[in-house]
Amino acid sequence: MHRMYDVVSSEESSVPGLPGKVVLRPDHDDVVDTLAADLFMQAQACVRTFGDFHLAVSATPACEPLLLRLMVDPQVRSLPWGRTHVWLCDEQDGSRGRLLHEYWGDHAGVPESQFHLISGADQGGAEAYDALLRQTLAWREPGHDRLDAVLLSIDALGCVASLAPGEPNDDERLIRAGPDAAGVMTASMTRRLINASRLVAVLASGEDGRRGLERVRDELAGGEQRSPGTWLSPVGGELRWYMERASMPRQVHG
Repeated sequence: MHRMYDVVSSEESSVPGLPGKVVLRPDHDDVVDTLAADLFMQAQACVRTFGDFHLAVSATPACEPLLLRLMVDPQVRSLPWGRTHVWLCDEQDGSRGRLLHEYWGDHAGVPESQFHLISGADQGGAEAYDALLRQTLAWREPGHDRLDAVLLSIDALGCVASLAPGEPNDDERLIRAGPDAAGVMTASMTRRLINASRLVAVLASGEDGRRGLERVRDELAGGEQRSPGTWLSPVGGELRWYMERASMPRQVHG
């Protein structure tokens, strides 16, 4: 298998019961630095291999430090933005798109035609975004028509990308419209689309990150997969959790 686009981080480990790899750093600032560097390497490798880079972002407040870092850090500022397609993982009231556009829209150098925002959180917005994704990715060769990286954050309930606990698995849709865990209408990428990505990178810092990972681990151990974080299992890709040491899930005793 061609692995030219793989990312490499300097410090990896695993957590018993947690799928994927853990990228562990001393503090939150180092976590952001490492994740920014990994996205930079992923982008460079994908542009060399495929000619472009498709990055999907869940533009939550937890991801704001990373969005800023990619704009101000000279070591990663040269990410090939001109060949990057930016996608939203989820949208509710337009705030996710506004946040992402605030950081990258006028500063990153992404062509307007490659900066893809979701028009609405209703069924019409979801269907339009689904069609745009299919149309855009279809320009790639078969087998490579998928997202290159998905950036998520996880909350204390183990939720990612505004997916609701207990939501059924969609075999066909790439984008769905429906209520999130709090009952707010959202349009979000389905687990099918997320798990088809080459890299699923989850920012799991702070107390919410630790609690979310503990919920994921405990549900998997109990054979229950209600929390969306338990659904992350890339097919032919890689799952990475980025956290500082203080956010490591506590061991289960007993």
